[in-house]
Amino acid sequence: MYHGEGLAFDPEGLLSTLPAIVNTIAGYLAWSFLRDKGSSSGTVTKLVIAAAAAIAIALCWNRFFPINKKLWTNSFVVLTVELDLLLVGILV
Repeated sequence: MYHGEGLAFDPEGLLSTLPAIVNTIAGYLAWSFLRDKGSSSGTVTKLVIAAAAAIAIALCWNRFFPINKKLWTNSFVVLTVELDLLLVGILV
């Protein structure tokens, strides 16, 4: 058990697997989007727009589910998916 802040909890439990699966599926969908549409500037623009939308969603959701890496909250998962999309858009 993790005792970093006094409260014992398991950050690697079964529920932390679900957000990791969502993150993987989002990466696969981004890859298949790039594969189908090609790496044109329009495709990259769409990825960056999707990343900006995910930033807005994560920040709005932060009011109800705080961005918290230790618990892998929904807003944290949306934020990491956004960072992934933004990084892919920059690299392409």
